[in-house]
Amino acid sequence: MLSEEQNNAYGEIVSFLKDSNETQMLLNAPAGTGKTYLITYLINDLITKNICKKIAITSPTHKSKQILISKLNEINNNPSPSIEILNSNNQIIGYSQADVNFFSGLFKSFGDAPNGISEELQEVTWALGAEYWFRDVFAFRMGYFNENPNKGARQFFSVGAGFKYTTINIDLSYLISTSKVVSPLEGTLRFGLTFNFGDEYDELPF
Repeated sequence: MLSEEQNNAYGEIVSFLKDSNETQMLLNAPAGTGKTYLITYLINDLITKNICKKIAITSPTHKSKQILISKLNEINNNPSPSIEILNSNNQIIGYSQADVNFFSGLFKSFGDAPNGISEELQEVTWALGAEYWFRDVFAFRMGYFNENPNKGARQFFSVGAGFKYTTINIDLSYLISTSKVVSPLEGTLRFGLTFNFGDEYDELPF
């Protein structure tokens, strides 16, 4: 089943293919937002509904192309037909698929990877973090986030510091990417300012 955002993108892409005079359209979204899932259903519908006769697929890596092909084969073996949603002008504004109940969806998500358990394990992300406070005034922080290269490839270190004075906390952090997928926060210094109302506090221990 497509999400509301995927349905909106779905309708815009199909309308573009049917009516637009433009030659290119860009679909851009962060990793893990369902682009592969959306593209899979898009390709399947374009062919089964005779909107397109042939579709060429290109990919920066052979493995990502194989993942898309595997998902297409999975749909063809276990189809979930989509229904067009039209507005008052008979224009396609989205698609809907058959609903899956909460418990079915919950457990299905742990076993829907085309390549079985090995691919399911690739979808696991992990992160580590540590924080040290000096005299409950200065904080030093660092962490690491890891995502499988085939499932988003976000990997980065983060470092930070904090300062607390009476009811005010000042925090800053910096992110360093360690993969080819560059984070939008790469090279930016982020600041945070917190006011604690009603807390008891002591003067600085100096």
